Amino acid sequence: VNDCYRVGKVMPDSERAVKVVLRSGAAVTRVLRNAKVLRASTRFRKVYIAPDRSREEREQRKNLVAQMKEKISSDPQQYHFIRNGTVCSRDKDQAAPTLSTSNSFSSAARSTASSRTVPPAQTSTPRSLHPTSR
Repeated sequence: VNDCYRVGKVMPDSERAVKVVLRSGAAVTRVLRNAKVLRASTRFRKVYIAPDRSREEREQRKNLVAQMKEKISSDPQQYHFIRNGTVCSRDKDQAAPTLSTSNSFSSAARSTASSRTVPPAQTSTPRSLHPTSR
């Protein structure tokens, strides 16, 4: 860990996000891949880890989540998830996911998002988000 600090305004009865700056991209990848382990534990099940996103990436993600919620309400028999900028669906009992045709990213936005590189010394990503009920 290179640095760690709280972000956002101090609000009574509210928790703020913590931004953690890691030393390398490999460390970022390792933390993000293991984030699901926190959800499995009783003690840390309300701790969320998410990559640091630009304003444009946050907006695109918000639109994808809205699309996914719409699909969930219209087709509850399917398992819906977001992968590589696309809302995907599969049968709940199916092992391997299959891609759906919903895609809100344009090819230009996708290439911009995927080609965004940060030097390892400046990699700042996982931040644990404040506990919220989902």
